[in-house]
Amino acid sequence: MIRRYSGGGVLCLVLMFLCVSANADVKMDEKSQVKFAGMLGKMMNLFGGKAAKEGIVTTVAVKGDRRMTVSDNTGEIVDLNEEKKYEFDLKKKTYKVITFEQIRKEIEEARQKAEKEAAKSKDKDKAPEMEIEFDVKETGQTKTIIGYDCHQVIMTIRVHEKGKTMEEAGGLLLTADMWMAPEVTAGKEVADFERRFREKVHGTDDAQMLQAMAIYPGMDQALSKMHSQSADLKGTAIQTIMTMENVPSKQLAQQQKQEQQQESSGG
Repeated sequence: MIRRYSGGGVLCLVLMFLCVSANADVKMDEKSQVKFAGMLGKMMNLFGGKAAKEGIVTTVAVKGDRRMTVSDNTGEIVDLNEEKKYEFDLKKKTYKVITFEQIRKEIEEARQKAEKEAAKSKDKDKAPEMEIEFDVKETGQTKTIIGYDCHQVIMTIRVHEKGKTMEEAGGLLLTADMWMAPEVTAGKEVADFERRFREKVHGTDDAQMLQAMAIYPGMDQALSKMHSQSADLKGTAIQTIMTMENVPSKQLAQQQKQEQQQESSGG
C-alpha cells in the first residue's frame, strides 16, 4: 500500500529536497510535452496529465544516488540507495512513498496484461511484419529556451506493414520536435541517473507504456528507434514535443469518411 503523509512529514521531505537541490552535483531545466492525435488522444492521461496537455518546465537536480525533479507545486525524489520514490505536492502539503518493489510489481502486472492482449490479437489475425521509416532534419530555426540558445531538429518515424505504404496499410506516425542546445554536461549526468534508476526497477519498461503498446502495435518499435537515434544527435534536448498518431489504412479512412458524412446528413 502507498503510504501518505502530511504535516511534519512534509517538512522532513522539504528539507530533503532542499538538501538535494543546494548540494546537487548537476542541475538543469528542461521542457517536455507529449501529444496524441486521433484515438491516441484518449491515452494522454497515461503520460502525465498537464505535462502532456500543455508542456511544463521541470528542474532536475542529481546528487549521488538521489535525483530530484520539480515542476510547479509538485515533484519527486528518487533514492536509489533506499529504493524508494517520494512524490510530493507542496500546495496540498502531502506526499506519498512508493518502493521500487511496488513499481516492479506494477510493471510485471502490466507486462502480463500486455502479453495476454497480444496473444488475443495473434489469435484473431497473424500480425504482419512491420517496417520502420526514419527521417531527421535540421529546420534552421533557432530560439532561446530557459536561457539556452537552441536550434530545431524534427525527427519523424513511420511504422507500417512491410511491402505497403502507410497510406495503403495505415500505421503509427511519431514526430519529435526537439530544440537542441550545445552539449550540456548536466544532461549526461541526468541521463546516467535515469539509466541506473531503470535498471534498479527491473529493465527499461514502463507499466503504462506496456499497456499502450499492447493496444497500438508498432509503438514499441517507434519509441525504440526514436531513443536510439536521439542518442546520436549532437547537443542536449532542452525542449521536446512528441506527437503520436495512429494513421488509418486507406480502406478504413474511406469507411470513417462515409460514416461521418452519414452522421452529418442525419442518416
